[in-house]
Amino acid sequence: MPLLLKSILLLPLYLLSTAVCAQDIILTKSGNEIVGKVMRIGADSVTYRYLSDVGGPAYTLPRQEVAHVKRMYATQPATPPEISYEQEALELQERQELILQAKLDAKAYYKGKGVFWTTMSSTILSPLAGFATGTVVSAVKPNVETDDNPNHHLQKDPVYQKAYREQAHRRKIGKAAAGFGAGVAMVSILSILAANMGGI
Repeated sequence: MPLLLKSILLLPLYLLSTAVCAQDIILTKSGNEIVGKVMRIGADSVTYRYLSDVGGPAYTLPRQEVAHVKRMYATQPATPPEISYEQEALELQERQELILQAKLDAKAYYKGKGVFWTTMSSTILSPLAGFATGTVVSAVKPNVETDDNPNHHLQKDPVYQKAYREQAHRRKIGKAAAGFGAGVAMVSILSILAANMGGI
């Protein structure tokens, strides 16, 4: 048999074996298993073609319907990379819970000692000085190392630490604003008293 004819006859078998080795498996949350070729894994969807029609139309599944994707490569059949969307969802949920815990802890345990009284006393001496003091104090990042936070060990986690410091900073700004407001109120009261005393 001529070599060219033999190559032509064996080509379909070679292509078929390559396609079988390169098959991907998509497992949906409803329990369906799709055997095909994954074309793209996006943030919101998975695009694939059926193995029986790899040259046919591409189909799309919403990511929230996909439980698991196992991609098979002809060069690495023994250790195919796997993507578990359930694991990603669990990690996202844990991250959100950690951020929430950090915010609650900062509201409960960050005291911002001296911020209120420093701003208020400066405002009583001069509203402009109080405003400047409050602005400067608010700009300085809060010191959270001295907080009586029972979850202080979570500061080692960068997600918790970032959320805690951001919430503590907002709380510090709020205390400076409250100090300025109290100082202005005190100045107004003293001005009214002084005016009344002068009219006697």
